[in-house]
Amino acid sequence: MDHYRVVWSLIETAREKAGGDSHRHARLLEKILRLAPVDTLPAVHHFFRVHLAKLNHWNILGPATIVGCGQSDDGFKDFRGWIISQGSEFFERMLKEPDCLADVPSEDPIEEWYFEFDYIPATIYEEDTGKEIPIFTVEDEDVIKGKPWSGESELSSRFPRLWSRFKE
Repeated sequence: MDHYRVVWSLIETAREKAGGDSHRHARLLEKILRLAPVDTLPAVHHFFRVHLAKLNHWNILGPATIVGCGQSDDGFKDFRGWIISQGSEFFERMLKEPDCLADVPSEDPIEEWYFEFDYIPATIYEEDTGKEIPIFTVEDEDVIKGKPWSGESELSSRFPRLWSRFKE
């Protein structure tokens, strides 16, 4: 979809300007979205919900759990929002090779990978209109897809590089 390319472009532009600071990245995206017509914000919000649903997978929950972001629904959702915030290339790589998260430099992953990136469009919409943002159904968005893992031994074998970096 064309609007997906536009949203990815906005995310990536804000990310480049933020220079690696995730909080600044979120504020820059917010600034960009505040310039957009308010009637476009539901489509941006839908983009986030669709992409959060794609990341609602056991192969993403595993890395989130290893780095300390998968213990709660909110933590896992914010972790998935962080993945989206890294841009389309990283998003696609995480879907195909989630152990690649071991390559991301981070001193404190929970601090860097935890923020409410995906709430920005709804917040702006509600502030500007006084109404809740329209919600479009996203099929199976609350269902964790894929093959479940159980226990540390399975996590360590499924995500060996990530396990080695954060747990050994």
